[in-house]
Formats: sequence, structure tokens, C-alpha cells
Amino acid sequence: MYQLLKNTENNKYGLTNDKGEIFVACIYDCIDVFEEGLASVIRNNKWGFLHTTGIEVIPCIYADATDFADGLAAVKIGDKWGFIDMSGKEITAFVYDTIFALLGGLYPFEQNNKYGFMDKNGKEIIPCIYDEINDIKEGFIRITQHNKHGYIAKGAEIFVPCIYDYVYTFVEGMAKVQIDLRYGFIDTTGKEVIPCIYTIAQDFSEGLSAVNKNDKYGFIDKNENEIIPCIHQYVDSFSEGMAQMARENKYGFMDKNGNEIIPCKYKNAGTFSEGLVRVKLDNKWGFVDKNDTVVIPIIYDCVGIFSEGLA
Repeated sequence: MYQLLKNTENNKYGLTNDKGEIFVACIYDCIDVFEEGLASVIRNNKWGFLHTTGIEVIPCIYADATDFADGLAAVKIGDKWGFIDMSGKEITAFVYDTIFALLGGLYPFEQNNKYGFMDKNGKEIIPCIYDEINDIKEGFIRITQHNKHGYIAKGAEIFVPCIYDYVYTFVEGMAKVQIDLRYGFIDTTGKEVIPCIYTIAQDFSEGLSAVNKNDKYGFIDKNENEIIPCIHQYVDSFSEGMAQMARENKYGFMDKNGNEIIPCKYKNAGTFSEGLVRVKLDNKWGFVDKNDTVVIPIIYDCVGIFSEGLA
């Protein structure tokens, strides 16, 4: 266990051990936490690395630095970045405008306003051809080229080319994709498992996606089976086993078999939370349960949703 020590006379930092003994003198402007046995330090406005033994094993010669991860740290000389290993050996040339933190098993980098990728060894495996990159859930990186979008994941083992007008965040292992104002889905292997044929598609919720086909709504599963036919004026995503539906501009709720459990009689409605849903009738709001029993009178001008027993 190490404790940060500050010398109030020179405003410099050092370290003490668990016995309170000084083993790093107060000569540093900053000492970061230890990562993989090394801590980045700043001395005279230059960055280097300190070992847990208290020895400055990589001298303070860099304009900037990141923490070590998987044996590599990005460091800056002048206005360019490169990688060094834990011995201080330069692994790459210092030619990059920016090197980003590890994403999806890859190190993104920027060069001349374009983006590419290096592997965990600092080897450039995808050249700077992308206009934009974004971190997405489940280890996927969204890539953009010529206003088209795709994905990279798992160290480039999964590659979805930039053919989509847009690609969305993964939800329940599925990501919505768009081509020509039509929506489909890819899975976490990068395969397009549901083609882009729907005019509207909502993220999967409780294993089903609300979709619109031929101006009618229904639900599909992750194998594109139409579980609830596209015959409804409107449906919303499932929550607690119930989905909002509409008929003749009135709202009710169905179960996962498509049975209308709460009749379409409300002027407006929300989604179920903690067994209750807000509903609007005659310009007033209240709450009903899954049996359409009024639990909180429909007398309020405005209500929220239930969370931890309160609304």
C-alpha cells in the first residue's frame, strides 16, 4: 500500500510505504495510480513512469502519456503519439495525431482527420480510412465512411462493412440497422439476421421488437418470426409482459400472445412499471394494474411513472 505525500514547501509529490517511510522523494508534479506495476508521473512538465519499487524506470521525457494497458502505453513526443512497452522501448513510430484507449480489442488512432486501428501489439491492422468512430455497447465500435456506417468488434474478427445509412446501439444482443428508410437487425456476430424491410422497428424488449409493415404494427422475435401479426394501428415495446396498443386512436394493452388484456378505451397511456401504468381518461390521469383495476384514481392533471414505489 502506497500513500501520496506532498511537500508543502515545494508543492511536489512523493510516496510513502505502509510504514510511513518515504521511498519516493517529493520531486514530482503529479503521481498517478499504479497500473500494471507502473505509474505515470510528471516532472518539469514531462511525463515518465515510476515502478512500484520507487525507481523511475521510464524517464520523464514525454509531452503526454496514458496509463499502461496490456503492456503498452501511448506517449507523446512533440505533437505526435506512439506506443512504448514497459521497458520504454518504442513499439511504433511517433506519427499519430491521437491514440485512443483500447476499444473492442483494438486501439483506434487518428491521422490527418481519419481513423484506423492497431492491435494489442501496436501493429496497424486497419489503415486510416474512416471519417468517424464511436464506442458502442457489447464491445462494438461504430465506424463511418462516406456517410455510411458499420461495425468492428473483437479485435477486427467481426467486421460489418460501411453499407448502412445508420447503425444503432446493441440492445438484448441485437442492433438496429437502416438502409433507405427501412430497418432491420444484426446480431453480435455481425450477421444481418433480420433484413431491412420495416418502415419502423423498435429496439428489442423482452425478446420482441415492435415493427411496422404496410402501415400496420406487430411484433417479431429475433428469428424474424411474426409473433403478433402486423395488423394493429399502433403498438409500443413490451414492459413487464404488457405492450401498449391502439385502435381508433384509443389505447389499451396486450400480452405476448396478442390478447387484448386492457381494452382500448384510454385517451393516452404510458408503459408498465412496478405493476402499474398511467392512463388518461377525460383529460385526467391515474393508474391501473394489469387487470385494468383503478389503483390510483384518474383525477390528476399530470403524473409520472412508478419507480421504487413512488410516482
